[in-house]
Amino acid sequence: MKKAMMTLNVLLIAALLMIGCSSSEEPVAEQPQQPAPQAQSPAPVTTTPAAVSSPPTAAAPPATGPQPKLFVPVTKLDFGTQRGGKKIERMLTIKNTGKAELKIESVVPSCGCTAVDFPKSLSPGKSGRIKVAIEIGNSPGSHTKSVTIKSNDPIQPSLQVDLVFNVK
Repeated sequence: MKKAMMTLNVLLIAALLMIGCSSSEEPVAEQPQQPAPQAQSPAPVTTTPAAVSSPPTAAAPPATGPQPKLFVPVTKLDFGTQRGGKKIERMLTIKNTGKAELKIESVVPSCGCTAVDFPKSLSPGKSGRIKVAIEIGNSPGSHTKSVTIKSNDPIQPSLQVDLVFNVK
């Protein structure tokens, strides 16, 4: 009986993951993000300029001393139209425009079909790149997934980047 319940739970979780990875969503409108005053323009990324940054997830404590600042020049990666059943990858540039070390605590994909590789920290003024890979399903149409970057930025500890693609 215990083994049957375990098998049923595994099948239920697998079904939910497949449903979540194959859902179609409308693309998000593109809007440029305003850079911080001390930010320098980072090298161009082979993506579409992007949407408004996510609002802070919690009230930040008052800043005391130098603070890190996460800057992402694009918050929407457009993968374009793709054939189903393949893996696509893009690099997302991030920068620490603050005055203290930026620690990237995690980069969390919205779906099991998305994998990421990211730097764990950035010194003040330094840039890094997050590798984003998506296993494209065979469900035709417009799709939007996301990754959420969680860091020690006291003003914006969580920032969402949308991943948009079309399957033909």
